[in-house]
Parts: sequence; structure tokens; C-alpha cells
Amino acid sequence: MKSPLLERPIFHHLEKRTQTHIFLCVLAYHLLVAIEKRFLDRGVHTSWWTLRGQLRTHQVVTVVLPTKEGKVLKIRKGTTPNRCTEKSMRRCRYRRRS
Repeated sequence: MKSPLLERPIFHHLEKRTQTHIFLCVLAYHLLVAIEKRFLDRGVHTSWWTLRGQLRTHQVVTVVLPTKEGKVLKIRKGTTPNRCTEKSMRRCRYRRRS
């Protein structure tokens, strides 16, 4: 049986790593359910895979520039979402920073 997480065997040899892996999988699943519930509460009946496909076009870019003084200037900017992504973000009531 396949699930949204596409679980597969764990190949960690240390117990702590196995426990951490399981914890992260459960955390990811809770995040997935929270996202789907937020959309369902707003009347959007769609799957996680559909949402993921729509939102994957939106990216955040970080440009790292060294200065002559030896400092590092970091500029972080999100790309402009396409119409489908913008619609999904509005439905989720996500506010884009200018």
C-alpha cells in the first residue's frame, strides 16, 4: 500500500538514527495532514500531490556576495508565483512578502 510519504525500509544501523528517522517521518506526516486540513477547511478538495505540483514552481533564491571589507552580503528573494500557485497561496491565506 502506497501512502503520500512513500515510506520504504530504514537502513540505519544505530538505534538513535532509526528513532530520529521515524520522528521526522511522523513530523512530516503531521505537516502534510495540517496542510490538507487547512485547504479542506477553506473548501478546497484536492490531494497533497496536486498541491505539491502547484506549489513546486515557486522558489526562493539566496544570492551570497562577498564584499571588499571581508563581509558577506546575503540577498534572499522569492520568485513571482504563477497564477495557479498564487491561487493556492490565497486559499491557504498565505501572505507573500514584498
